[in-house]
Amino acid sequence: MVYNVRVIEWDDGSNCCLLDSGQGSIFSKEMKPVRFLSRWGFRAPQHLFYPDFAVSRILFSVEDVIRHEATTLGLWKEAGIPCPIVLSVSGNRIETTGFPEAVSYWNLLNNSDSVESYKQLVTVYSTIRETAKRYDDPRYLHPDPSLSNFLYLPEEKTALAIDPGRLLRRDLDLASLDILLLVEHLTSLSALNTSQDVIAGYVQELRSSLTKVEAERIKALDHSNPLVARLYFSLREELGYRFRKRKKKNPPLSLQKYLESYQNFIKDLL
Repeated sequence: MVYNVRVIEWDDGSNCCLLDSGQGSIFSKEMKPVRFLSRWGFRAPQHLFYPDFAVSRILFSVEDVIRHEATTLGLWKEAGIPCPIVLSVSGNRIETTGFPEAVSYWNLLNNSDSVESYKQLVTVYSTIRETAKRYDDPRYLHPDPSLSNFLYLPEEKTALAIDPGRLLRRDLDLASLDILLLVEHLTSLSALNTSQDVIAGYVQELRSSLTKVEAERIKALDHSNPLVARLYFSLREELGYRFRKRKKKNPPLSLQKYLESYQNFIKDLL
């Protein structure tokens, strides 16, 4: 008998439930069965640094996304990377073990200065990156490494990775994808509603996990916020609103905040 059902509507149109059957929690996610052109088919030059440009631009179905998520979670689990266990996959639905006591790092770091907790995230993220490099397989990469896609378990004081459900570009090598995704994580850090000193502490912790070459590759990216990128995201959000009925986001705003943080202090910490 299932009880304590919590239903969540995600911004991307997914319907999510956290179920408690008395024998453990189950997280269920169902994506709306539509086909869409990832990021609306815009093929940007590779030098444009904005992290979403690591995402695939081919026509795919939500079933492809669900299968990719299940595959990556399975690979992570085999490699000993902390993550949910896949319980079932069917079409546009995936069920995994749930963690009702967990808190997303986005919420955690927005409500407290917690470098010690963030170190746990860096450990998990570094393991993901190193495993992908060891096997030379981008399927191991976290395709959406924002703070919202890592959970903190307060009792265990550990972190785990969730929701690897985006498809990455196939025309970029693993090293290039890794760098773009690192920038996405930095963008998420810079968007926190906290002080510059606190964010700097997190950036320094992340930097300790990078090689000198990786840090230099981040600094070599175009940080000028090109007009083509701003127009691209404006068009993407408009189309998402009109055709997928998804709430409009403001990626250029988070981009601008990252660029300001990068120029003010992040580049000097890398």
